[in-house]
Amino acid sequence: MITATADILTLGKEAPLKEARHKGMFSNPAVAKEAGSMKFRNKNGFSLIEFSIALFMVTIVLLGMAAHLGTSLKVSSHDRNYTTASNLLQDKMETIRQLNYLQVLNGSDSVAKNGVTFNRNWTCSTNGNLKTVALSITWGSKVINSSLVLAER
Repeated sequence: MITATADILTLGKEAPLKEARHKGMFSNPAVAKEAGSMKFRNKNGFSLIEFSIALFMVTIVLLGMAAHLGTSLKVSSHDRNYTTASNLLQDKMETIRQLNYLQVLNGSDSVAKNGVTFNRNWTCSTNGNLKTVALSITWGSKVINSSLVLAER
């Protein structure tokens, strides 16, 4: 039976073992002889099981990344379209603000950007000398609504 501790036997090195033998750390000569003949071998390469486990782990990581990539592309496309729609709605609001009070009427138009068609609609309602313009923009199944109040000048 070997009673050597882990700090005396180092992997792949015999110097601490010889030093321990010389310092009398092994009191039983049979133990010292057996410990001296024991060698830790450094195996080069991987076994089939180690390779299979590593391949499985890499596959799990890559599948997770692929799923995340698909979601990221969807979100990015949605955000780009939402930003484009917001900008187009803001542009129409600025155009209506620049018009004369009497020129502001109901209307609609379509704008194609980035391969997507955006439909803008605006309706006017008058209350005394105030005109409220309700604007909406649609693309696909998405809608953004806004309103604008104009006063007669």
